Amino acid sequence: MAKRCNGILLGIPVYNEQAYVAKVLSEVRDFADCILVIDDGSTDETPLLLARQPVEVIRHAENRGYGRSMQDMLRWARFDGFDWLITMDCDEQHEP
Repeated sequence: MAKRCNGILLGIPVYNEQAYVAKVLSEVRDFADCILVIDDGSTDETPLLLARQPVEVIRHAENRGYGRSMQDMLRWARFDGFDWLITMDCDEQHEP
């Protein structure tokens, strides 16, 4: 997978992001070929919306927290041989 993506993986942790997830994924696909979404136990429509997207998804059965989602992204990137992991929040906001 990493070769097709120029060694870059975009990772997006989500939790109950039904209001944002489809729009965000539509926009980022213009810039990233390989996208991994970590669904951290969403209880809304997020899992159904993700199932319709051409992205890789890891789904936690229950909410394990932001840190666990980041660990899972790092493991995925390392296992699949990516050189870079870029992360962004699904609500398009990063804390300073």
